[in-house]
Amino acid sequence: MEVHDAEGFLAGRTPLAIVFGVVAVPFLPVVLGVIGLVPAIVARTVRHEGLSTVAIVVSAVGLVAGVILGAIAVSM
Repeated sequence: MEVHDAEGFLAGRTPLAIVFGVVAVPFLPVVLGVIGLVPAIVARTVRHEGLSTVAIVVSAVGLVAGVILGAIAVSM
């Protein structure tokens, strides 16, 4: 059984984090927003990838916007 570290497992996952952030707005914002934030933060702190800042912002905005839109939809 091989053991993989976070750096190897999450390598090149920044575009995937951006997609999760965008999809988090209409579908499961808390779950998908957090799933997008984790690889984005790892890419920023461990791998120093260029798109990691964009991925963090998109995932955070998707998380917050999805929660706000969900709250508005429930209150109607």
